[in-house]
Amino acid sequence: MKSYSHQKCIILSLLVFSCLIINSKTIRGDSAERINLEQNYIDHEPIIIASDAELSAFNGAGTLEDPHVIEGLNITTNERDGISVSLTTKHFVIRDCYIDASSAGISVESVAEGTAVIMNNICTNNQNTNGVGIQIAFANKVGLRDNICNGNEAYGILLFFSYDLILYRNTCNNNGMNGIVAAFANNSLFSENVCKNNGWEGLYLAGSAGSNLVSNIFSNNREYGIRMEYADYSTLVNNTMEQNEACGTYVWETDGCLFNYNWFMSNYYSALYFTSSCANNRVYLNNFIENGFSDNSQAVDEGNNTWYNEIDEIGNYWTDLEGEEHYQIDGESKLEDKFPLERTCNFMEEVVDISTKEADSELVFFILSYLILFGVRGNQFKKVTNGFL
Repeated sequence: MKSYSHQKCIILSLLVFSCLIINSKTIRGDSAERINLEQNYIDHEPIIIASDAELSAFNGAGTLEDPHVIEGLNITTNERDGISVSLTTKHFVIRDCYIDASSAGISVESVAEGTAVIMNNICTNNQNTNGVGIQIAFANKVGLRDNICNGNEAYGILLFFSYDLILYRNTCNNNGMNGIVAAFANNSLFSENVCKNNGWEGLYLAGSAGSNLVSNIFSNNREYGIRMEYADYSTLVNNTMEQNEACGTYVWETDGCLFNYNWFMSNYYSALYFTSSCANNRVYLNNFIENGFSDNSQAVDEGNNTWYNEIDEIGNYWTDLEGEEHYQIDGESKLEDKFPLERTCNFMEEVVDISTKEADSELVFFILSYLILFGVRGNQFKKVTNGFL
């Protein structure tokens, strides 16, 4: 393959967040569920907070360095919400709780920007028609990490009218409708989340432009792994869409997105489907493996999108290329991948190729972006990352 250092920089900037987390000192990997299951919970009544005064009943000063902490609770109730926080301006953390409520396990609404972190909770079995594990509304720059939101009537995690969110390593399986719904959640980062066996989509992006999806898994969902609507200029890197019963990713009314290093495997109807309302999306350096029906292409494009990088002459890997020079994409547009790859493309191999100088430059850029995003100054950065990363 020819050099494409600019593209590497774009991808690396998305993955630095994950690298920071991987290199931090908190417990990693699939241990998140084990941490929760071993937690010694304290039985507690539902918690409804609607002011700073009510929030102050919990430990902490409410500052960035010393947030109020709600932790270690078992809230099993028939009431609507297990923990509800709204209309606050102080910093707070909800962590290490087990919540089984009626409508929402945890609900955070209309709190001050950058003040909420939700981590290591189990939110399950919310059985109302719109039952949801965690719900975030009108609350920007919230961090969600290592939460397990399985078996809810509707959604694992529901986000709406909340921007610049970070969702890292959450699990949303076996929910009646969607694993994660992000409605008008612009410029949010979704990294290393797992959404399996949900009744509709693994992830539904609706009106969420500038979304960044990095190293997530969406598999065995009853409809789509990912459904994108009005999600312009989003970036999808190193995600796995596998064995979804309709499409790996379905895209409607969405332009200008970048798809790199994703794995589309054994999705029943199609790996990646662009409707006629989609244009200027770029798809290259992806792996398409045994998707759809044998007499069709693995992808469908009814719009006007690009399936290769013409400058570097790189396309995608297709298991059914069968010696052809180009790969024909199904759809009215009659598009093709002019530079199909001879082997799978692995993101980690490309990261290793990036020079140390290049990586350091991107790391500095990301840290500055993080400080701006969360309003952190100087030595506060370490304190914030020790809490969330």
